[in-house]
Amino acid sequence: MLFATCNVSSTFESLWGIVDGTHHRAIAVPKSVTPVNLTLGQSAWLYAATSLAQGGTAGSAKDFADSAMSRIANSLRWRVVGDSSAQIKQ
Repeated sequence: MLFATCNVSSTFESLWGIVDGTHHRAIAVPKSVTPVNLTLGQSAWLYAATSLAQGGTAGSAKDFADSAMSRIANSLRWRVVGDSSAQIKQ
């Protein structure tokens, strides 16, 4: 899952049961806690989803979204919580 805007805290992590060190599952969240333009968040999600659909990992999907977003809005970056090597089962 990719969240366009959120405050990652213990409450947020407990909703999903995913924390740093969780195996086989991951979420992507903004590195910044500042508000994210949801149109830009949607664009990042499309890039990340494309990478995952092509067999990429959560980490490579985040990198692909970051790269694409650097050409659109160079301050918007993501981080992976959980297992950055997690993939969608094919």
